[in-house]
Amino acid sequence: MSTNGRRSIDIETDPDGRKVISQESADFLHEWAAAHNLSEIVNFHNVIRACLAEKATEFDGDDVDDRVVRSALDDYQGYLAKATFLMVYAYFEEDVYLLWKWQAKHVKRGPEKSIRRYEPVLERLGFDLHHSSWESMLEATDLRHSLIHANGRLDHARNRQRLDEITAKYPGELSAMHSRLQMNAEYVSRVLGEVRSFQDEAKRARLEREAPDDAE
Repeated sequence: MSTNGRRSIDIETDPDGRKVISQESADFLHEWAAAHNLSEIVNFHNVIRACLAEKATEFDGDDVDDRVVRSALDDYQGYLAKATFLMVYAYFEEDVYLLWKWQAKHVKRGPEKSIRRYEPVLERLGFDLHHSSWESMLEATDLRHSLIHANGRLDHARNRQRLDEITAKYPGELSAMHSRLQMNAEYVSRVLGEVRSFQDEAKRARLEREAPDDAE
């Protein structure tokens, strides 16, 4: 149902008498968020990056002050990439949570404290846990933990070997400087693509579950 060109949200009553969003509306909201919220994060990154590039043109001389400012602006590009990465990852965590809440709330989540807790949920929903997007987001999880809990200091990580392997896997996108994780916009773009690939696979699994059984 739509009102003034906008789709309304249908509310249903569950067996316990509680008001809940209908499955159809939940699916609509989920897809709307995928198309809108994630795109706004991308827009944020692109606007700030363009502003930094424009600012850099004001300091194109060879004197010490200009070189110092240009160096700082280069650092800001890295800060922006990490901040955007964390925003994309937080969006992804919410996305997985909503899959559980709206499509498989009856499934008990695992004991892990990372996104791995949702693996029993995804399996029940028919999602392929060997899908490249899930494996990539598990890598992103380790990078996220390093940034959040150790400010990217790789030598402070308990899983240093794992982080080194991930960094080496994406040359030109991830690196280490003075044992601190470095990340650029290309890696953020990669993670963004994996999030969308995950959503596509989740939608495929849902449509397959909902398809009528033709077997007689």
